[in-house]
Amino acid sequence: MHTAAAPISEGGELSQGAASETAKVLSFPIVETSSPAEKVPAVARAPKKIPEGTQSHLKELTRRHAALDEQVKQLERERAPDSLAVQALKKKKLALKEEMRRLKAQYGR
Repeated sequence: MHTAAAPISEGGELSQGAASETAKVLSFPIVETSSPAEKVPAVARAPKKIPEGTQSHLKELTRRHAALDEQVKQLERERAPDSLAVQALKKKKLALKEEMRRLKAQYGR
């Protein structure tokens, strides 16, 4: 039995139509990215499991973020809130949020 070869460009890449057809035959979706060379099966990009230690660290960061948020709200409810204190707490909140984002990004979340 002879099968037709998939159209390949001079750079050795499958054409878009051929890549989609190949994915259908192989039964997995292709993830579209900015470059045709970066097309990979979605299964290859599945998020990694977050280790238990990292999960508990993320929970602690989330708890601290919520506590800072409550402190900010408390300060802002005062008659004459200390704007420098509010600003400092908001910076700490942002730093915690960025750390949470970075940790989650390491595991594809």
